[in-house]
Amino acid sequence: MEYTSLQIKKILLLRAKTYLKITNYFFRYTLSSLHDLNRTKRLQGIHNNDSAFVFANGPSIRLLDPVKINLYKKNGYSVFGINSYINTEFGKNVIPDYYVLSDPAHFGIHYFEVSEERKIEIIQDVEKIIKHNVSLFAPSSLFKEIKYKNIFPFDDSENLFSSNAVNILRPRGYVSMTAYKALAAACYLGFKKIYICGFDNNYFKNLEVDQDNNMFYPDDHFYSQDNVSKMHKVHPSEGKTLGEFLYNHHLLFKHLEKFKDYPIVNLDKSGLVDAFSKMHNLDVYI
Repeated sequence: MEYTSLQIKKILLLRAKTYLKITNYFFRYTLSSLHDLNRTKRLQGIHNNDSAFVFANGPSIRLLDPVKINLYKKNGYSVFGINSYINTEFGKNVIPDYYVLSDPAHFGIHYFEVSEERKIEIIQDVEKIIKHNVSLFAPSSLFKEIKYKNIFPFDDSENLFSSNAVNILRPRGYVSMTAYKALAAACYLGFKKIYICGFDNNYFKNLEVDQDNNMFYPDDHFYSQDNVSKMHKVHPSEGKTLGEFLYNHHLLFKHLEKFKDYPIVNLDKSGLVDAFSKMHNLDVYI
């Protein structure tokens, strides 16, 4: 996210850049994918009598009992996973019904930026999705890189000036977070109740700044070995200063508020995300 502060000139420039990118995305990817996008269109509202779990990869997933989640799954609840969820112990026990990938690395793009170990994991992610015939949502700009019949494209262009959160055939009005795209897909499919977990968004609580003013935070996921996370160096795209980082990070919370009119419940009872109710009667905890 480009930091604009409250400078009108920068905001207007960002708005112009945004619409230029949206137009470019439409002509480069949407027009050439209309047939497949129509397949995605036919999925709208197909689950209006059902419930679903949408799992991000935050540490709060450790609160959940996969055995109990599977009992709900057997009773008709659907499960959404993202990124390398399917490669975790939890993901092996709770096989997802739907999946969202949007990191270019999963499509063989920007491979030079990932380690050899991560490349193997990425390949395994895709192989397991295909093996289990999981319905996969992927950006219309990338989906053709995976040869799979059960893949559905969505519009992954970004318009942060838009209020659109759940129409996945239109530019999204939130930052590029794969978990948010999975939440949008669940809303688009029309689930009457959506239970989320792993949307922690709490990296900023443990920020560190070294003597060279480099920023770091623990990159903690629910599958971190022995619950020990690696320190992640903040990339300039996340914020060039602490102020910029915190500004951009607050958008993670503000953009979830764009989903607040949908039937979403947060299973992380003590989590920071306050856009959704935390009240429910499911028996899902360890």
